[in-house]
Amino acid sequence: MYQTVGANEVIEFKIIAPTIQESVKSTTAKFTAEELITERSAVAVDIKANLTNKLGKLGISVSDINIVEFRFSPEFDAAIESKVRAEQDALAQKNLLEKVKYEAQQTIESAKAQAESIKIQAEAVRSQ
Repeated sequence: MYQTVGANEVIEFKIIAPTIQESVKSTTAKFTAEELITERSAVAVDIKANLTNKLGKLGISVSDINIVEFRFSPEFDAAIESKVRAEQDALAQKNLLEKVKYEAQQTIESAKAQAESIKIQAEAVRSQ
């Protein structure tokens, strides 16, 4: 490769960098913007597989890739944050409802136990 393409810098700029760009673009196009964030590991696996396939044919091995960040418009970032916040709020409300239900059930069970205790005491008094 060194003889046909040139020095390492040339190999990097003529072969590796364009292949990385094409692989990242073609892979990320398969995911929604939200999935790029929530399924980052799956995106990384797909990109690595794509790079391994393309660069492997040239004798270049890919050991690993790291996705540092995805950049979106500020408006889109705000929309994602708003959606995540809304989902977290909904989950908190659901957990609060479950807590209220649990406490209500505890109150019911406590009242049943107290009623049973009163019943036993009344029967004891009657039997004496």
